[in-house]
Amino acid sequence: MGKKFLYTIGLAGVFLFFFAAFIGSVTVEDYNSISQLISESYARNTPYSIPIRLFGYIPAGICFTLFAFGVRRLIKGSLLVSIGLAGIGIFYGVATIIAGLFPCDEGCIFATGAPTFSNMVHNFTGIITYLFTPCCILMTGVGIHHLYGPIKFVRQTYFLGVMIILFVVILTFDSGSAYIGLFQRVVEGAFLFWIVLCAKFVKNN
Repeated sequence: MGKKFLYTIGLAGVFLFFFAAFIGSVTVEDYNSISQLISESYARNTPYSIPIRLFGYIPAGICFTLFAFGVRRLIKGSLLVSIGLAGIGIFYGVATIIAGLFPCDEGCIFATGAPTFSNMVHNFTGIITYLFTPCCILMTGVGIHHLYGPIKFVRQTYFLGVMIILFVVILTFDSGSAYIGLFQRVVEGAFLFWIVLCAKFVKNN
């Protein structure tokens, strides 16, 4: 995969994810982006769940997976970069595909009644994503630091990685907050912003 292709597919994944999140938030009646999780905007009972997943989150996940593993093949000489990017491809790319294939029930982590298999897979995937992806981003940053020195992209990676971990901790210990949707969007926004920065780094180096 060439640099231009990786740059394009990385940005395409970001656009698809952002577009799907936006469409979901405006098509679900009484949906509140501040207090509700992104997954609730395409839960099983929502009117446009299937098209949002098929044309938004699933192709976005495919783009993220191809991007991470493509960049992994491009940047050589660091085991940390290799492991970190593979982790991003799996824990963010593949996980986004799985989350699209298995939507949560109404309420997602706050769903009432017996959870469906789809809901359990979706929530477990989310936990794995938020546990491992920020660590993989930081690992990638350390590896690139060793290869290229303390360049701007490395500093941005460190900042975003630490910020994501901070907000994941907030999400974990304050899951009943009225701002849980906002906190999650900060995390997801940081993930997407890092992919944009990584795509620019690959294109220019």
